[in-house]
Amino acid sequence: MLDGVVAARLGEAGYELVDLTPVAADVAAQSSIRGCNGCELGFAKKLGASLVAFGWVQKVSNLILNINLMVRDVATGRLRAGGSVDIRGNTDESWRRGGLYLLKYRILPALAR
Repeated sequence: MLDGVVAARLGEAGYELVDLTPVAADVAAQSSIRGCNGCELGFAKKLGASLVAFGWVQKVSNLILNINLMVRDVATGRLRAGGSVDIRGNTDESWRRGGLYLLKYRILPALAR
């Protein structure tokens, strides 16, 4: 659900999203995108993307979760935007609101610079 919310908001902000199907098997073979030492850059290059975004959720407890999102420049590997937001409650609404907050106040402003 969160993937859809983030993708829709990025699309509304003018970012063209690429189809991940050509690299889906390679992505699935990774135990963790954030721990694969830059493999996301290779996947994005194969897809012809100029930016790559990836995120993860940390479950602190049944009540507290942390949503993280990073955006890297594919050509340089440089971090263009990154952020994290804590949410309370493991509901679709709290996840949606947390994801939108992260984009509005952390990710999209950093990408606009």
